Amino acid sequence: MRTFFSAALIAAFFGLIVASCSKGSSNPTTNPVDSSTVCNASFYAYSARCLDTGYGPYTRWQYGSFNLTGATINMQDSLKMPGYNNQGTYNSHTYCYYVFTDSVGIPVLLKIDNSGVVTRKPLATFTQARFEALVYNSYSNKMYAVKKGITFTDTFVVINEGTSDFTTTNIVQTPLGATRLASSTVNQVDGTLFLAMNYTSPTGYKLFTYTPGTTVLNQIASGNNQFLLGIRHNKQDKQLYGIQQTLATNGSYLVKMNATTGAQADADTLGFDIDRDRYSACLDVCDNKFIISTTKMVGGLWDTAQTAVYQVNATTAGGMQYTDKTGIIMGLEVRY
Repeated sequence: MRTFFSAALIAAFFGLIVASCSKGSSNPTTNPVDSSTVCNASFYAYSARCLDTGYGPYTRWQYGSFNLTGATINMQDSLKMPGYNNQGTYNSHTYCYYVFTDSVGIPVLLKIDNSGVVTRKPLATFTQARFEALVYNSYSNKMYAVKKGITFTDTFVVINEGTSDFTTTNIVQTPLGATRLASSTVNQVDGTLFLAMNYTSPTGYKLFTYTPGTTVLNQIASGNNQFLLGIRHNKQDKQLYGIQQTLATNGSYLVKMNATTGAQADADTLGFDIDRDRYSACLDVCDNKFIISTTKMVGGLWDTAQTAVYQVNATTAGGMQYTDKTGIIMGLEVRY
């Protein structure tokens, strides 16, 4: 088992959307496949000054590109919007970044267009629910998520984006009792979707695969007394990466998993605390870095006015960079 230690302090900032956003074809003749021969990564995220006021009507969240190496901020747009979500997704068909937010259980899908403006799209039919694990699948050209109802009934759904709102299509009900800590990722070559869900009774995680066009979640792995967070598929080595938290010791590890069986091939001690309620993660295969944002632990408590962003080398021991930021950074996503 390897241990990562802080190696260098880097500058990170949150800024302007750089990708253009187009309508595209609703029925593409070919699937936009994630190429393993081209590596030019861009990052997306959103930020707020203080998460504790995140449910107030006047909190200003900022949405856009996230620069890991720049030293200046060039924010052109932001939005007053309550609520927050761990996972955003980049849609390579519309060339847009999407993330969910919610206000007292009323979900809203946010879309960043070509000028950096955030478009607010509420659920078409009024329903109290929360959406997690939003992900775009280029193979099926669809977005998927877990819809969490107020009756603790969770459903895996397709997200149908409309002009001014969104609807959902149910696929399958997930096992009961999951916490609000789901994450998902996709093998963009064959369309296999991976879904990690965490439970408290009994405590542990379950890892599922989903094949587009079917109505079945196939469980391939599970773990007791531990949570699995922020799973990401690596298009280079075809394996899964994620954050494992051992609940007895609150230890955090970067784990590598076999994408077919879910078996762990490696586990590396991260050496820093991760707030599983206020974190996000993405995998940069160009630089071989697993990137994590989390609120900071200060005096034994999570300080929601401060965020640490870590870049962990996914395969080499001793490689980690980090920076501190004021406020919260969530919804990390990468596009190529």
